[in-house]
Amino acid sequence: MRNFLNLCCTVATMLFVGQAALAMQDGAIDEVAESKRFSGLYVGGGVGIAEGDVFVPLYAGLRYQLDSGWVFGAEGLAGIFEGDDPATNLLNVDDVVAVLGKVGYTPDNRTLFYGGVGYANGSVDINPDLAGLDVSDDGDGVVFEAGIEYLVTPWLGARASGQLYLLDNGSADNEFGAGAVSIFLNF
Repeated sequence: MRNFLNLCCTVATMLFVGQAALAMQDGAIDEVAESKRFSGLYVGGGVGIAEGDVFVPLYAGLRYQLDSGWVFGAEGLAGIFEGDDPATNLLNVDDVVAVLGKVGYTPDNRTLFYGGVGYANGSVDINPDLAGLDVSDDGDGVVFEAGIEYLVTPWLGARASGQLYLLDNGSADNEFGAGAVSIFLNF
């Protein structure tokens, strides 16, 4: 079985290298470099910090780049928070989901500066010992995001972003920030 897997990997590598050589010979790489790199589907994930906890965002989106460099899109985000300390944290967020509209600008077709706003829903627990009330509920609200992306290749990029969540779960308003670095794939 191991020999079969090695053979498959070798054949796949040879095909990839051969296709890359043909593409460079035909000038296809130059065409990709001049194309709208920030158009299409993308998926990504990363790690960051929010309210002293580890924040793991996963996201997917669709965007369109104009000839002028402006980029418009929509993104869905799901974030998981790990490391809550119920004894010391007034606000404990377990998870959050969001849908954002985004606008950005790329001056060089490799770097994208963007901002976004959208709807967010989070599972929020408020510490009864610190707050004097026992609340554990979903909170609805708004999320604001700003960030920068850099394309290492036309298909692979890195992102640094920050979000501000304003959630209301009926009993209390919850405001918290999150920042993360991540990688993403363009399709």
